Amino acid sequence: FHEEALKAQAVAARTYIINKSLKPDNDHPNADVCTDSTHCKAYISNDEIVKKHGKNWMGEYSGKIKNCINKTAGEIAVYLDEPIEAVFHSTGSGVTENAKDVWGSDVPYLVSVESPGDMLSPVFENDITVSFSELKDKIYEKSGIEISPYIGEILRNESGSVKNINLGGVSLEGVEVRSIFSLPSTNFTVTAADNSFIFHCKGKGHGVGMSQNGVKGMLEAQYGYQDILSHYFPGTQITVL
Repeated sequence: FHEEALKAQAVAARTYIINKSLKPDNDHPNADVCTDSTHCKAYISNDEIVKKHGKNWMGEYSGKIKNCINKTAGEIAVYLDEPIEAVFHSTGSGVTENAKDVWGSDVPYLVSVESPGDMLSPVFENDITVSFSELKDKIYEKSGIEISPYIGEILRNESGSVKNINLGGVSLEGVEVRSIFSLPSTNFTVTAADNSFIFHCKGKGHGVGMSQNGVKGMLEAQYGYQDILSHYFPGTQITVL
């Protein structure tokens, strides 16, 4: 990634940790953050990076990353002078999501914005095939209802992601369907074929806040990291601790 993207990531990650440190968390009372990416962030150690990417990767990129961290030392994003919940995800669906549509609560700086760079991402679109028997079993496990093999009404949020869907007579939220079938995102369509259902998904992740791959499109237009952060977290400012 370009240095401006890495600077934006550094500021977002730093802000996220500081925001968490100010809020007591009963799930891990002895730590500010955890390494569970579904709860906090996907932290891995240097040894794990080497195991995953190899020593050559570390040699090529670790210095660049540290340089971007140092160039933004102490910088965080704030809203009304408070550190924001600077969430981010891999790839949006061409737009980001409203926090309310994903987590149920309005956050003034976590609102849907355009993210055209997402479409350049190698993980922008994915097809997930689920057999009818698997769909039936997992829906029964979730709801206790035996479903029929049909797709009912789909209600969508303003971003195009699924708000609610009727699967075989059971009404489910899009975020529930994503969790049940391990879908990349909640922005999906569903088609039936050969005793199975195909979920065609756009984007990867919860879709709220900064899209890491969406940033690439902004960099082609020569935006700096501060512009990137103000775009994905509208109404926020950068300050130094």
